[in-house]
Amino acid sequence: TVIAEGFGLRDVAKNLPVTENTLFGIGSTSKAFTATLLGMRKDAGEVDFDTPVSDLLDGFRLKGDAASLSVTPRDLMTHHTGMPRHDYAWVLGRSDNMTRHEMMLKFRNFESATPVRTKFLYNNFMWTTVGLIVEKLAGHSWEEEVTSRIFTPLGMNSTTASFKEAKKRGAEV
Repeated sequence: TVIAEGFGLRDVAKNLPVTENTLFGIGSTSKAFTATLLGMRKDAGEVDFDTPVSDLLDGFRLKGDAASLSVTPRDLMTHHTGMPRHDYAWVLGRSDNMTRHEMMLKFRNFESATPVRTKFLYNNFMWTTVGLIVEKLAGHSWEEEVTSRIFTPLGMNSTTASFKEAKKRGAEV
């Protein structure tokens, strides 16, 4: 049984209800999609989770040579890079309309809190970096990759990872 209805309001001020067509932001579910995409590339023999990220992405550097040379995709995905959240930079980066790659280049200026692999420290930036690895291996954007390799094969035809595309499709947001 598929329940195709909404609960609550999508716009409280206008009293607009959530419907089966209301689009919600992808949020942190993007991490699961990104891990799946990188896992697909791993299964195809295109990447190893234990290869240093600096070997996979030009310009990837963390503050300190030891961290830069040793951080792997596995470290990025398990939040074991030694990097704290640095959320202020996330907000600043968005307001400046930086690309993912431009944001990654800023990592070399961020302070680490612990050495690599010594403590779990949640960090969204590292997942952006995993997305960049996916893009490099795929030869196109993360959005194109998640659409062609996950959404389309699963028949997720109303799903998009792009706000611009959602608006173009007339999504209720």
